[in-house]
Amino acid sequence: MTDFGIKGNYLYGSSGEIFDISDPQNIQQVAGSLGFSSAYRIAVVGDYIYKTGSSRLAIFDISSSTNGFQVGVINDGDGGALLNWDYGVFISGNYAYVASGANLSNATSDALEIIDVSGTKISNAEIGNIRLGQLYVDGETILNNTLYIRGGANIGRSLLVEGDLSFGITSSTVSTTTVNFANRAYFTASSTDDTFIFNTKNDVADANTLFAIRDNNTEVFTINGQGYIGINTSSPSAELSVNGDTYITGTTTIGTNALFNNSNISFGTTSVQTNASVFIDIAASLTRGIVIRGDVGSVAEALLFQDETGSTIGSISGTGALSFLNAEHTLSTTTIAGDFSVKTSDQLTSVFTVDVNNGRIGINSSTPGSTLSINGNAYITGTTTIGGRLTVIGGPVDPMLVGSTVSAGGAITKGLSDIVVVKDYAYAALYDGSAGSQGILIYDISDKTAPVQISYVAAEQATEIEVKGNYMYVGYTAPAVAADNFEIYDISNPTNPTKLGGLDLATIGRGLDGLEVVGQYAYITETETDSITVIDVTDPTSPTTTDSLAFSGDPDGLVVEGKYAYVASALDDFSIVDISDPYDIRLVTTTDAGTSTRSMAIKGKYAYVGDIGNSGGIQIFDVSDVTNPTFVKDLNGYDFNRMYISGNYLYGVDADSLPSVTVVDISDPPNATIVASLSDLAFANGVYVDGNYLYVAGYSSSGFAGEQLNIYDIRGAIIPNAEIGTIKATNLQVTGNTEFGKSIDILGGLTVGASGLLVNGTLSLSSPSTSIAVATNTLKFSHRAEFISGSTQDYVFIFDTLTHFASSSQKIFSIRNGGDPLFSISASGNLRVAGDVYASTTVIGTPGQPGDLAERVDIAFDDNAEAGDVMCVDANSADTYRRCTTTSTHAVSGVISTNPNIIVGNGKTEKTAVMALVGRVPIKVSLENGPIQRGDLLVPSSIPGYAMKYDLTKDEGKNVVGVIGVALDTLNTTTIQTGKVMGLIRTGWVNNQSKNITQIEENLIEIAEGNGINLNQVLEKLQVKEQGGKIALINGNLDLAGGAIINIASLSGENNKWKVDEEG
Repeated sequence: MTDFGIKGNYLYGSSGEIFDISDPQNIQQVAGSLGFSSAYRIAVVGDYIYKTGSSRLAIFDISSSTNGFQVGVINDGDGGALLNWDYGVFISGNYAYVASGANLSNATSDALEIIDVSGTKISNAEIGNIRLGQLYVDGETILNNTLYIRGGANIGRSLLVEGDLSFGITSSTVSTTTVNFANRAYFTASSTDDTFIFNTKNDVADANTLFAIRDNNTEVFTINGQGYIGINTSSPSAELSVNGDTYITGTTTIGTNALFNNSNISFGTTSVQTNASVFIDIAASLTRGIVIRGDVGSVAEALLFQDETGSTIGSISGTGALSFLNAEHTLSTTTIAGDFSVKTSDQLTSVFTVDVNNGRIGINSSTPGSTLSINGNAYITGTTTIGGRLTVIGGPVDPMLVGSTVSAGGAITKGLSDIVVVKDYAYAALYDGSAGSQGILIYDISDKTAPVQISYVAAEQATEIEVKGNYMYVGYTAPAVAADNFEIYDISNPTNPTKLGGLDLATIGRGLDGLEVVGQYAYITETETDSITVIDVTDPTSPTTTDSLAFSGDPDGLVVEGKYAYVASALDDFSIVDISDPYDIRLVTTTDAGTSTRSMAIKGKYAYVGDIGNSGGIQIFDVSDVTNPTFVKDLNGYDFNRMYISGNYLYGVDADSLPSVTVVDISDPPNATIVASLSDLAFANGVYVDGNYLYVAGYSSSGFAGEQLNIYDIRGAIIPNAEIGTIKATNLQVTGNTEFGKSIDILGGLTVGASGLLVNGTLSLSSPSTSIAVATNTLKFSHRAEFISGSTQDYVFIFDTLTHFASSSQKIFSIRNGGDPLFSISASGNLRVAGDVYASTTVIGTPGQPGDLAERVDIAFDDNAEAGDVMCVDANSADTYRRCTTTSTHAVSGVISTNPNIIVGNGKTEKTAVMALVGRVPIKVSLENGPIQRGDLLVPSSIPGYAMKYDLTKDEGKNVVGVIGVALDTLNTTTIQTGKVMGLIRTGWVNNQSKNITQIEENLIEIAEGNGINLNQVLEKLQVKEQGGKIALINGNLDLAGGAIINIASLSGENNKWKVDEEG
């Protein structure tokens, strides 16, 4: 085994091995066959294995997981492929990349081969039920109903089939792929060259069937590998073999031999001539019956008649000689037209042509460019097998008018100027006319063939309309004085729109010609004052302007994309405006474009500027650098008043001349080409594409009279049911339920309708970048976001990381305001709040566990602190702390916390610790003052960082002793002298005042004398009086001259600063 690949629970080896790896600890080889026994390198993508080796790239179907079979191969030399030494293979999208070379030693012949493995290409499709192996969508994807995703599919913003449509083999014994149609199958194309092409990858043997049309498995039309055509026979023996009756009413031209086996062939009649093998009914008005034309002068038998044994019974020579058996008849002229051709009665159009020399058949085409060329619709009721690629043109290049509505007169008689379609409703702006005949029309378009007007809003001359959610935004041109020229309507009920608010932009101008709504802002262009204005529509009842930017050029067309607005100006240029700050918009650049630019469209890095000047057309610019747009292409020919881009097509409308609608293929912008034009509507003003339908709004006659809405079907292939391997689509619209058997990868954006997004499993988001700095998944909400859960279990909303982060600096949750962090939670559980925290009741901590309020403080550089240490103020450094080391200190500050619940503040230095100030924490203690009991006061001990119980018998009362708190546990042991007890932090001070009156007297004298009080002063200077039952000191000091104060209950100091109670 030189290589391997993995699909689901299976590993596939390059030597054809299959292993079950569902249990990585017990890998088992399983029975089965991949269809090959050796490969140099393999790549497994979806249900296919791509293998190199033996000078070829081969593709095997492994949809059954344990059995595979070959479905495609490209050999060395096919199409110039260099696969003599094929080393490696890699698959990306629709392409296989193969590393190869001429030989191992010749490095100069090494090559990288890029091989298209895309399969079928379908421009547009409406599909009932579909089962896909892989699905890639580059553009917009619209799913109207439920989406089930079980496997793999790649979808961009839309679904466009740009590659090949490939059908795998459904039988391991009979190599036949079947496409079943439950109803009539309709193939249509508007190409004038090589419309339908059926081609094989390998040569088909002459006798084998190349193309067959069957009726219940019976051949009715056959083309074999030799190019022979059989009608009602499966084994044609000549270029055209017909088994049965043949009716030909037009001209028949035969360039080579025609063989008729026991068939009734009638020309020029609709009835079977049963008694004639060949019957030709020549009209009396014709001057010629049978004409054989060509260089047949030297041909001995231009027309030959034989019997059933092949013996000649008659002939017509190239010189005009007619011979039957031994009789000879001479015709005046002999003409041979060449290949077999059936034409219409007017001889102008070939309805069936056989190009014998090139082996081609043309239906409704006189010059078939392919083996089978059909110019028109094709209906196939049986199984159709396509060995090569099927290219369906149709769709946007051949729009088909399916519905139209024209005013029946009355009050509403004017033209439509803009159109927006949302689901089953079309919203149209009504322009020009007298009062009462302008405003907004709303149509019910659920039946595309019969749109019905359901409501009308009488207003001013409406020119622009936008619909977002339940709101409709309307812009008016030249409204009445003091009237709003920007209005917002509630259209939650489309039959009864209700105006919510408006804005009179008279100070800016009344010529509103461009309108875009993105998020909470509306952007308008105004031609009277040459400006672009931003309107805040957060409150639809009261919109307000935020900023306006004036610039020259009569701005008209407007498109908002990302943080830029692109504006087409009527003079001859387009401008790019930076709108990243809606309150301060700025002009980025202005670029010359055309002679009278009117419309704008943006797709990717390209800007399309519509012109209605001298020659009209589109100017295409590369705007990847917004400061310097570069010209790409000028596509002249038609005017483009408005434009709309859907998928790879741009639709432009012209209100002044025909054609009124022009379709441009922009799949390759530098080579954009016009592919279709429509003239069904005399004057077109508005254009919109929704799914498979094109909507064009305008008016049916000059003077803006007779509003008209045309609906076109722009679908390509219509396939009721299909099983497709790989499909690539620009736009994918599914009207029914959609189910994906495996995972789906959406490379662009996903838009979900009002029904919401239901995810039965896990919703995963992966960053598009591998850089940590930008690896961010963003969920954006245009309006208020509400998260609702129906769970009744604990932990309703859970935010979890796949990887455990230990650093407290890493934030795992953050709430921000305009990018500024307001609320965050770190990986260690730290909570940071930028503002205040308000709570009626706040519970912080773990149930059943102690909690504390702590502060992160600085620790002395020459000390170390750990959980449980008793801390004191450091006398040598400001706002710094160290472990307490003496028993008589009063500088106790707190205890180093073990598991703090609330931490406030922060230190000034890098050496910090979290010190509990209030609450319950484990405290280091020693038995220096004896066993510790619950309720004992704890004071510093002589051991640094340790506390001991307070013993008042050892307190001489000379110093105030700092108290740490109260013991909540006991520590009474003879084996150890230190430990930890749970304590309640309650810092304070204590002093032993257990003294008798004499000691108090001595202390009072000592204190008095220490403060300069002379207790021996003359008593005559002491004046006392009774005041409220007390002796009040009038002035001087009290000198008892050796007497005593007896029989007192208590003593109190000034302002109650100190007190000796009745217990002493």
